[in-house]
Amino acid sequence: MTDRIEPHPLLYFSIKHSASDSVRPAVWNQQLGHGKHAQIVEVELQREYEGKKAYPNYVMAGVISGFPEMEGALKVGLKDIVDAPQIKGIWTWTRGGGSWLDLDPRRRRLVGIVRHHTHREREREREAERPSPVFES
Repeated sequence: MTDRIEPHPLLYFSIKHSASDSVRPAVWNQQLGHGKHAQIVEVELQREYEGKKAYPNYVMAGVISGFPEMEGALKVGLKDIVDAPQIKGIWTWTRGGGSWLDLDPRRRRLVGIVRHHTHREREREREAERPSPVFES
């Protein structure tokens, strides 16, 4: 997909370390270390489903060397792509990572409005899918 874009020394693609949205079971993102563009590896450190804010959760060992569920995979962590010429660095979601509770209070209202309208739109779709009642006379 990115082959149509000419490489530029100031253009970096940020690519998540996992193939899905930073969830477990983890699957290594095979796009890392491939292609002709510079890449920065994105890692979420404060995941909602792994005790976010409740207890320390250290994910970097898994990101570097692979998570247990990756055993047997060809590539499992940063250790496998550290020498790839595309890899230029790593950046982390140190705090946050998608939970609206972490947003600045001025932005919480906007997220709440978006969630409200998304919920209302889903309800409308469900209503449209329900069959109309049949009345017998």
